[in-house]
Amino acid sequence: MTKYPIALLLAVLMINIKISAEIKNGYGNNIIKARMLLEDLRKVKNNNHTDKPKSLGTPSLFQQRIVKQKIDSLTQCILNYERTEEYLDRFRNIAPELYNQIDTMKNKYGIGINVYVKFYPDEQMCKTRLGESEVGQYFQDENICFSDYGINTVSVMIYATMKPLNVLAHEFGHIKYIVPNLKSYKMYFKKTYVDRSFEGYFIGHYPDDNSGKMAQKYEREYRKCYKNFNMSNKDLEIITKK
Repeated sequence: MTKYPIALLLAVLMINIKISAEIKNGYGNNIIKARMLLEDLRKVKNNNHTDKPKSLGTPSLFQQRIVKQKIDSLTQCILNYERTEEYLDRFRNIAPELYNQIDTMKNKYGIGINVYVKFYPDEQMCKTRLGESEVGQYFQDENICFSDYGINTVSVMIYATMKPLNVLAHEFGHIKYIVPNLKSYKMYFKKTYVDRSFEGYFIGHYPDDNSGKMAQKYEREYRKCYKNFNMSNKDLEIITKK
């Protein structure tokens, strides 16, 4: 038991975790519950404006305000989900090969990695970054990643409102390199960005940072795909008009 803890852990992981990977909407885990709660709260709000027996009483202004705040919060959550779905569908249509590479991404052991993506609304966007990715290391094995969504997951957050899909392609490039090279990259990251001060480069984009190089490659490829996609659509419009 104590002699082979990592081997036993990997065996369990391979049995219990599906090999296939997938890109997922980061808001998806709570969307069904959010829609049900929103429907219930709207019923409560509507009932407050209908004629009811006086014995039931009238909600206080404070209670009405709480209901409204919850409705607004759930509405925003649903809008965020729908916005993210729209962007992911658009990316898949424009750059299907790039999308598929991340949708089927595996770690060093061949285990599929689920990539959770969130696009943030304007008022919630980060003022200092266009996007970021969370790729943590599992404490039992530094080659296995985890995020807020659990083991063998990666979280990608997009804050940019201008050309957000370019930023998504960029972040996809980062994780494409990091995930299968997690242990070695984390050692490089610590040595390059944590243990010494650096100037003139954003974190993840030092000249010899392979993650940064892959991010730039993915972004360039996406731009080519975007250009070709637009040209194809224009040709289709011309054919349709004829």
